[in-house]
Parts: sequence; C-alpha cells; structure tokens
Amino acid sequence: MKNLYKKIRLKIAESIWRHSPQVMLKRIKKSKDGLLSSYIPDSKFPVIGILGDFMGLHDQYIQAAIDLNLRYKVVDIMCSDWINKVKKSECELFFTWPNPYHASWKQMIDERIRVMEKELGLKVYPRFDEIWPWESKRRMSYWMAAHSINAPKTWVFYDYEEAVSFARNTILPIVFKPDFGDCARGIEVVRTQSRAITLTKKAFRKGFHVEGHHPSDRIWGCAIFQEFIRDAREWRVAKIGDSLFCYLKGKIADFHSGTKLVEYETPSIDLLNFAMGICNTGQFDCMSIDILEDQSRQLHALEIQSIFGVDPWVFSMAINGVPGRYCLKKEGDTYNYLFEKGIFCENACCNLRIRDGLLKYYGIDIGFWEKPGELERFTELARTKYIHLIQKGI
Repeated sequence: MKNLYKKIRLKIAESIWRHSPQVMLKRIKKSKDGLLSSYIPDSKFPVIGILGDFMGLHDQYIQAAIDLNLRYKVVDIMCSDWINKVKKSECELFFTWPNPYHASWKQMIDERIRVMEKELGLKVYPRFDEIWPWESKRRMSYWMAAHSINAPKTWVFYDYEEAVSFARNTILPIVFKPDFGDCARGIEVVRTQSRAITLTKKAFRKGFHVEGHHPSDRIWGCAIFQEFIRDAREWRVAKIGDSLFCYLKGKIADFHSGTKLVEYETPSIDLLNFAMGICNTGQFDCMSIDILEDQSRQLHALEIQSIFGVDPWVFSMAINGVPGRYCLKKEGDTYNYLFEKGIFCENACCNLRIRDGLLKYYGIDIGFWEKPGELERFTELARTKYIHLIQKGI
C-alpha cells in the first residue's frame, strides 16, 4: 500500500511538471513588470542586475534591493534571447538565485553564468566558481579531494562492475548519496551488504528519483558512497563577505540536514579557522560549509553550498542567547572573529549578498539596515513561535 501511494504521488507530481510550461508562463505573465522593467528610487548607487527565474526565486533579491533603496533591473536569463537581454540591461553586476528543481535548469544556469563571466566580462554574485559545485555531491567531492580538504572519503563509480564489487566488500555502515538533492533527500545510511548491492544495481539500472525534483530527473549510471562518521555533530558555517555565521544542526535518527532543528553554541576557533581555510582555498565570498565534528573533535568538510537561506527564522547564529554575526578581521595570516549583535540575514541573506557585491566590485559600503525593534521582535519569535525547533541557545 505504501509503495502504491508513493507511485500515485509520483504520477501526480509528474503530471504537474509535464504541464509546467503553462504554469511557468502564468508565473512570468504575473511578474511581467518585474522581469522587464525597473524599480528606480532616488539613489547614487549603480543599477544592479537581478537574474529572473521561472519560479520567482529572485523575489528575495527584489525585496532586498527595495529595502536597501537600490536601483535594479530584473533580467530574464531563462529565455532564448537571454544574451541580448543581458547586454541591453547595461548592468555590470548581477545577482542570482539559481533554480535546482530541474537538472536541465541547473545545467543552463552553469552554462549561462560561465558565459556571462568568461565571455561577456560581467560580474555575477555568487560567482561561477562558487555556483559550479552547488547541488552536485560529485563536484563537491572532486573539489575537496583536489585541494586536500579533510572530508569523509567519497567513492564515485561510473563502472558497474567496480561499483558492485565495492558494495560487496565495503566496510559498513556506509552512506549512499544521490548527486543532487537537499535536506538529506535520497541519502541512506546502509548497514547491510545486500542493501548496498541493491542500491548500486538500482543506480545503474532503473535509477532514483529524488523527491522535490522533476520526475524525469533520475540519478542513473552513477553510484556515490561516502564514509560514515559515527556520533558526529554537524555544524553549518556560512560566509558572506566579512560576515560569518555558525550553528549546530539538530539530529533526528541518522540525519542532521533537513531536520530544521538548531542549537546555538559558541563555536571553537579551530572550527572557524577550518571553514575560513576552505573559503580561502576557493576564494569564496559567499559559501556555506557543513562540517562534521567527530568524537575526537576532528573536523570533516561534508558539503559546500553557495546558495542558502535562513529557514525558518532570520538569524543564523546566537551567542549566549543574543543573535548576531562574526565580523571577519584579518591580521596577517590570522583572522579575528568579532561578535556583533543584530539581525543580518533578512530576505534569505540577500541583503548581505548585495552589500558584499557592491563592496567587492565597486568599493561601496552600504552599511547595515536593521530596523528599530527588529532584533527584539525576531528574538521573541524564536523564543515563542519557533522554540520547538531550537534545541539550545535561546
């Protein structure tokens, strides 16, 4: 019965997706003014470009630009005439929130942002080098291995016989992962050899559908296994420009990702330095890093993702119950992490992204924008409406 229900749900989802052109056209029509025109307040700052999206993922940038009183133009990068639209916008700096819900859209964004940067000489935030590994566990593992980042050992197989042989002989438990998918979707901690073999064979035959993605997007022809780190804590460290945030992910069963549970705890300097070492290696301006801390306190980089928000509240760190950020100050080869209280993550951190982009490319510091009473209001929301998701620190 459970499998039948799952198949029915998948068929319904597939039917909706197959009619997505009509759905998306309605979304574009509804947002036509936003995609083709500009909000032009009285501002001395340059006009920024916002790359439009079928599903409205760019709306957070629009709201951030309005909040910051900035001029902007929304450019439809998903249409066939996208290069002409990008050129006609006359913008030099573009902000993007790529759409991961269809594999072809992820491929399109990778291709077009690379062309914008490498061929047209434009600036995109986050940069192509930051977006390329996003939503691909294969790419993340390659990048970390190439740069000798301490991470759980990952095996990526394209050869069926090699993969099955590994599944038969690997030390258990081990983690099986799809290439794409967030919130631990499709990930399984495998505890028997028979299950490892079954998953491997399925990966090379029928493949896997990851919940939340188009039914045609199946993980096929490749199997990914990763070392299982026992009894580890998982930290999320996020860097945007000179701002750094850090919290612990709460755990349910085998997983931390996707639980929406958090613990606010003061991180160690070793943890912060580990995260900054990764950002320095990749020259990352905008990146979140999921880090496992094992029982011996050794740190392992699990994933890097340049696209992230704040769900469901608007602060990503609290020290001694006070929301805030670490302001990064570099002295020689070392960093100082100076805590500043406040709310810095409005509009899924898009305010911060725009601030950092303007500072990085134009040398303009727009400062911060906290509204009177906002810190107290959101702290109270955390202590009341969202307290069931906060396991520690508020």
